[in-house]
Amino acid sequence: MIKRIIGLLLALGVLALVVLTVINAGSYTSILPATKSAGVAKTTTSAAVKVEKESPEQESEKVDSLKDEVVKQK
Repeated sequence: MIKRIIGLLLALGVLALVVLTVINAGSYTSILPATKSAGVAKTTTSAAVKVEKESPEQESEKVDSLKDEVVKQK
């Protein structure tokens, strides 16, 4: 009989938890402040834009200049 009562209480607890979760489902708020996440997104976007702007010709020029520097150091 005690097992049955404990099982019933646990079932009611789980049901109450599900109901409370459904009631509060639309009230999500982030822990992080809005300014922090916007700054991170802005930085990431600007870095991506910089990468896209470089053409393959610019990359080959950089590689050539690096090779020249290595040869000069030796």
